[in-house]
Amino acid sequence: MDFEGLFLNEKESWRLSLVKELGKYDSGEYFIRDLAEKLESNYGKVKSNLAKLEIELSELYSEKILTVKRNCFSFTACSDLVVDYYAKIMEGSLPFQFLQASLNLELINVEEFCKKIKVNRSTLSGALSNMREFCKKYELRLCYSPIRLEGAEMSIRLFLSFVHAMIFQKKVDYPYNDSQREKSLKEKSLEIFEQDVYFMSPSLQNSFYYVFRRRQEQGNYFVPTKEMVAFYQRQREKYEILPMRYFNNNAEIARNETILLHFLSHLLEYQRRTMQSIVTGENTLCFPVNILNDTPDVLLLANQFVDYLQSAFFYQVRKKLPDQILREHIYYQFYLFHACHEHKIITPIHFLESDMLDYRQELEKIRGEVAKYFQVHQEELRKVFPCLEKNYFVDEVLRTLEKAFLNMIANTNFVIGFAIPPTCPFYFPIIKEITAMKGVEVAPLSHHYQDYDMVIYSSSDRIEHINCPFIYKWENHFGIQEIKRLSRLVYEIRKMKR
Repeated sequence: MDFEGLFLNEKESWRLSLVKELGKYDSGEYFIRDLAEKLESNYGKVKSNLAKLEIELSELYSEKILTVKRNCFSFTACSDLVVDYYAKIMEGSLPFQFLQASLNLELINVEEFCKKIKVNRSTLSGALSNMREFCKKYELRLCYSPIRLEGAEMSIRLFLSFVHAMIFQKKVDYPYNDSQREKSLKEKSLEIFEQDVYFMSPSLQNSFYYVFRRRQEQGNYFVPTKEMVAFYQRQREKYEILPMRYFNNNAEIARNETILLHFLSHLLEYQRRTMQSIVTGENTLCFPVNILNDTPDVLLLANQFVDYLQSAFFYQVRKKLPDQILREHIYYQFYLFHACHEHKIITPIHFLESDMLDYRQELEKIRGEVAKYFQVHQEELRKVFPCLEKNYFVDEVLRTLEKAFLNMIANTNFVIGFAIPPTCPFYFPIIKEITAMKGVEVAPLSHHYQDYDMVIYSSSDRIEHINCPFIYKWENHFGIQEIKRLSRLVYEIRKMKR
């Protein structure tokens, strides 16, 4: 289930897809039948939805940008059409209105809510079904009397913050953050944390403060684990907290909220560095500190698990994950298991379906191996992570693997099946020369894997039934000069295949 599916029903989703198609059009007049063909839908459905859309867009922009005629429509192009309509339809959805009601200072029960928005209870229940299932995975519950969310406070805040940020991602002036008090709190936070606060975008920053302030005003406060407190103290030379005046002069609440803000800023910095490493092809996250230095038991488990993953991944997929970046990702994930206890981390990644369609099958092969690891080692895992559950462990590790896998894809887009025995004196020089080229990976030749870009072999019986367009035989009498020629050949083939 993707993010939109949590909020929109089938009709709303289809109309959004119609708007996305319209967003590609220039101003002009077009036949409805042509649009129907592009959407692979029937004429009547497209025309009736265009008519409804005509009214909605007139209300959205206070002018007509779409006019439906007998068999055609006129359209005035708008650069922000898709973004504006997306925010409108998501904000008007029943699930979003329900979540908004949970942030009201005066909570209402479901009967009052249904009466206010003019829907019956069964319609609301049906609209919330996908949202309920999503929340269950993170031990969050949608409650009705009064309307509220129950669960770990950090999980609730992350969930609501990212919902708002993703819906209103293009709005710099967030509609809910206009009080001088909240602006002052944001400015003070930036002053205290300086460059340590990584909010990524104005909408995300504003979402955090809006949700945090609402939860605090409702009397819902965050209590950090001792590990979070220790982590904050290690990171700060001066243990400074946000001013108590923002928290009813309560020093404990001010300290706890400061720790949460610092923890989340560090989490977002991890996300930023992850994306940067994937885009640039770096093989390290370059985190400023090793967060497991003071927890040798967690570090030991993490290292054991990395070794297991590498072995399982190669066995199942016949590829080797980039070791350094995999280790850093697992370190951070195990730190989260250790520090958060009953809190479950929710980020935008948790709302989105993976777009790694070509690689999903390979990653799914690892799911069973990760589940098997938890089953075998659950006793020692739960000694260190008492609240860790199998499904959560498996899901989070798979997401972590996706990050490392994306680094591998970014760095490696030319795979060579290697079938030269280690006893060959040029075994390591060949590998060293070839892998010195950026984007080239050497993997042991396997008959279970057929997607090699090139194969290098020394014995003919090793390449039977291997289907590859470029096969190179290494002869026993070859030497350094042939290694150089082979390297050049790999370079030219790779350049040709790009």
